[in-house]
Amino acid sequence: MPALRSLWLPAVAIAPLLGGCSDAQETPPPDVYVVVIDTMRADRLGCYGYERDTSPYLDRLAREGAMFTDNTAQCSWTKPSMVSLFTSRYITAYQDALPAGASTIAEAFSASGYRTIGVVGNVLLSKKAGFDRGFDHYDARELTKEQRQARKKAGGSGGPCRVLATMREELLEQLAPEVERRAAGERTPQFVYLHPMDTHAPYDRREEYAEALPETGAVPTLPTAWHEERLETLSLGPDDQNVAAEWGVMNRSRGRYDWEVRYTDEQLQLFFEQLERDGLLDNAIIAVVSDHGEELFDHLELLTPKEQQNRPLRRVFQMEHGRNMYEPLIGTPFIFWGSGVPARVIDAPVENIDLYPTLMHLAGLRNPGKLHGRSLVPLLSGDADERASVHSFVMQHTSLRETKTGLQIVLPSELGKRHGGVPLLFDTEADPEQRRNLYDERPDDVTRLAAAIDAWRAAHPTITTILKSKDPDTVRNMQALGYFGEDEEEAAQLERDKRKKDARDD
Repeated sequence: MPALRSLWLPAVAIAPLLGGCSDAQETPPPDVYVVVIDTMRADRLGCYGYERDTSPYLDRLAREGAMFTDNTAQCSWTKPSMVSLFTSRYITAYQDALPAGASTIAEAFSASGYRTIGVVGNVLLSKKAGFDRGFDHYDARELTKEQRQARKKAGGSGGPCRVLATMREELLEQLAPEVERRAAGERTPQFVYLHPMDTHAPYDRREEYAEALPETGAVPTLPTAWHEERLETLSLGPDDQNVAAEWGVMNRSRGRYDWEVRYTDEQLQLFFEQLERDGLLDNAIIAVVSDHGEELFDHLELLTPKEQQNRPLRRVFQMEHGRNMYEPLIGTPFIFWGSGVPARVIDAPVENIDLYPTLMHLAGLRNPGKLHGRSLVPLLSGDADERASVHSFVMQHTSLRETKTGLQIVLPSELGKRHGGVPLLFDTEADPEQRRNLYDERPDDVTRLAAAIDAWRAAHPTITTILKSKDPDTVRNMQALGYFGEDEEEAAQLERDKRKKDARDD
């Protein structure tokens, strides 16, 4: 593998970036590559401490660049999370479409003279929902029926989303004209957004990794003592043989997730090595983040006691994401590599909303309007200033973690309560697996943190945006990806009822 260049701006050029924007640029604007790995929980990457060799290339980027060890995504499922990431705004009410009036990261780079390209595997991030705003080229198309059948015949899932190998080739085609321009001595800076979907269920079988990453060898191996204790309290009624079979299915699912992480890592390596050969990494920034993580059966699904009955064990422990606010769902990778980025591991808490202003700062550009996130460039220079709390929202829960104490409070919405949600308080430093709910034991902490959530909501009011109608293709794609839409409609009705009540009270 060719060695990646050390992408350092000259010291005279780094200084303005660390201290603020400068009108005089010593170097041309860097190319910017944003990789959002869908459903990528941080602790399944080697650089974040995973024992299995799932991510040698991303580990290298983290080693040569800046890795933030404590990053929080703003939602535990894709569409609201990407609304927040694209606009650098907190969400305090449900949004599945980009709101009018909010400047997107693509619009900001486009207005600064960049060519903007988006190649997206998640078919739910559609133009209909506004995710193409600011892009010169945006492609989130789904596979055709024939392509799905061919993928399934080849051993794949048969799902609607393109695999990263295909997306990589399509993106290289989009970048080919710029390679030719630069060979002729011309240059247009590129803003590229690549959103692979392979680590999102349903998983393809990647047998090529079976030897290096045995399918049943994912860490930790189920069942743990905690899972066994939960099983005793659930009264599910399956016989011992069925329980053993369910554990086997769950273990294999975790192993296949690891396979998809390794596949994604290899495909990203192939992509960036080609950019290296084409001269498109001579002056560039790479950012690797995720919209949310994946549970992989680490906690219970959000279910009422009645809903728990007669369900397969794999559907009682949460496999996928959304609805809950545990660390595997909102603890995601945050890695920078390239121009102006020192080799550094940074433990200060950061959030996905910080991506937008940080990339603008590194590129020497000014932020358009007010963003809720903040530039992390000062942290890259050694500034230890830390935010007091980090925040996440999903239709069923709101989460706040106090960074000084490590206490995380999770409060259920009315929708969450209807589905069995209860208030939670975790000491994430003493109990990183979030097994012990301290809500009833520490009323003073609950009062303080609940007030902090109220203040946060008041400071960041969000207008709910829900697509008014879903065409049959969208419904089919949501179902193929494990989403059924009932919660969205129920949340919308609750919001309408609340507005009517508020209007009557006024």
